[in-house]
Amino acid sequence: MTVVVGVDGGATKTVCVLLEIHTRKELARSAGPASNWNSVGLERAVQAIADTVHEALLRSGTSEEALAGACFGLAGADRPQDKKQLEHALTARLRLKVPVLVQNDAVTALSGGTLGHLSGVILIAGTGTIVTGLLPDGSEVRVCGWGPTFLDGGCGFDIGQKGLAAVARAVDGRGSETTLTAAIDAYVGVQHPQDLLGWAYAEQDWARIASLAPTVLACAQGGDTVAASIVTQACEDLVAAATAAVDKCKFEGAFPLVLSGGLLQADGIFARQCRQALQARIPLANVVWPQADAATGAALLMCNHLQSMNNSAAA
Repeated sequence: MTVVVGVDGGATKTVCVLLEIHTRKELARSAGPASNWNSVGLERAVQAIADTVHEALLRSGTSEEALAGACFGLAGADRPQDKKQLEHALTARLRLKVPVLVQNDAVTALSGGTLGHLSGVILIAGTGTIVTGLLPDGSEVRVCGWGPTFLDGGCGFDIGQKGLAAVARAVDGRGSETTLTAAIDAYVGVQHPQDLLGWAYAEQDWARIASLAPTVLACAQGGDTVAASIVTQACEDLVAAATAAVDKCKFEGAFPLVLSGGLLQADGIFARQCRQALQARIPLANVVWPQADAATGAALLMCNHLQSMNNSAAA
């Protein structure tokens, strides 16, 4: 049995999937802590990934000798030098002697959306926001992915931060009263809004602020106008980002636009709102949700990479 490793590493968690290379059947999966090296550092990121891979191997009963390749789709793997540094660190930590690919997590998410075929656009809205467009010639377009400091719009951090700001304005009298105050207090577990200060500044962790996004979405769904304005702006920001990427790609015909990330799950009202807006703004786009998750997309990408290597060797 020959196995490939696929990893999806982000700001919230790390997921590893093992696929049998010929049947592409899933053998095992595991999950671990965050591995975005921009937020947790290189050492913690590599350790989280290595532990998650080892757990998947243990669950599958597969030895490392059966590995044929590994693909890591990682948040923060943006520049060529980033990918090279991460590839070197992961190869050393996991003692890999097989082909290794390191891609941005947007690329492997697109692979999950198209089952390994890299042509189209992927819009990810989770803790952060990133849009990646890939053309058949291998060229890549990227929009957003700058991170919270640069105010990427439409992501969990953006929505959560604006929810906190709305609470502060309401308490001060600078803004309208909102159900966000009681809802966020209850989520965090504090009695008074002022106690949110300790929680908000306790850790410089993007995921903590992003975790408030579902509360904001729920308040918007419940009719709160302040929360609704935050959600509407988030949708508009995502549509603007996707439109910018599509304009740069200059597709000549229809193409897939894959929605991914925690905020854009297929069963969510916010996701459906965004899908409707995207379809109206970008009529050539076939707006879809992934056929497989990003970790599986990474593994499928490695399967296709190995097949391409074999075909080239046989030619």
